[in-house]
Amino acid sequence: MGEISDISAATLLATSETYIRLETLRAANDQVSNAVAALPIFRHYDLDGRLHSSSDGQKFETRLSTINARHSC
Repeated sequence: MGEISDISAATLLATSETYIRLETLRAANDQVSNAVAALPIFRHYDLDGRLHSSSDGQKFETRLSTINARHSC
């Protein structure tokens, strides 16, 4: 990240070691996840009335072309 910003790697490392803790990172992640789940569009991605979500970046080939399954590089 330091290479693509105007912040040095040393400053990023010091900031991470000083201010970022696992428990606060988890709490922040929970807040973001809950906010996304509260968006009106969130339930439009359900499949057959069941909650369906993936945010890990994995890609799988599908048999059928749907609005949720499209080509990406």
